Amino acid sequence: MDEQAVAWAAGFFDGEGCINLNVLKGRNVTLRVIVTNTCKQAIDRLQELFPGAVRRFTIRPNQRQPVWEWTCSGAHAADFCRTVLPYSVVKAPQHRLALDFFELPWRRQTFGRGGRSIYRTQEQVDSDLEIASRMRKLKLLA
Repeated sequence: MDEQAVAWAAGFFDGEGCINLNVLKGRNVTLRVIVTNTCKQAIDRLQELFPGAVRRFTIRPNQRQPVWEWTCSGAHAADFCRTVLPYSVVKAPQHRLALDFFELPWRRQTFGRGGRSIYRTQEQVDSDLEIASRMRKLKLLA
């Protein structure tokens, strides 16, 4: 991938993006990266560079411009974090923590849906939840 394009994506994400470790049902934690913006061209460029989904949504009824969101999760989100990390400034600590989370030995590291789920011990669940808590704290500092 073109180095200039990756640097652009890192800067755009530093300003407009969000890294989430979503806790589902109090037990399952998923990695997700999101960028929301009113400039569709910028969102489309990000989509050209990295796999993900783009959607349009309205925040409030009297909103003047549409809002666009690009998002990806799981292995694609980890790949995004790994690729832009060298150029990231503001969100570099969040990228590193997201990669630490994703590279845990019990994470299923496949692209796409499917595959067999593995049973995680309570210790592994607690580790996932602790990393998600650390991510929330990091986001308050940024």
